Amino acid sequence: MKTITRRIIRTAIESDPDVTTSQARDALALLEGKTTDGAIQPLLLTVPQTCTVLGISRQSLWRLAHDGALVPTKVRGSTRYRWADVESFARGDTEREG
Repeated sequence: MKTITRRIIRTAIESDPDVTTSQARDALALLEGKTTDGAIQPLLLTVPQTCTVLGISRQSLWRLAHDGALVPTKVRGSTRYRWADVESFARGDTEREG
């Protein structure tokens, strides 16, 4: 995310009188890529998790995999997607990590 976008979102959150202090703190932490509940981000996502994160259908995910935009990995016959790859794709990065 571009710095200017972060600044705009931060300003909007901080200036909204309907946003509680707790909500603002959590939203700003998420904006900086931090979790607010101490949760550990999984390294691999299932197909349904990947679809949810990206907000797409299974068919769209299959097309992305078929086109090489996201490369699945198999774990004991189960399809998984690397969190780093999904996050990179969502940010619009053109190169995959690793």
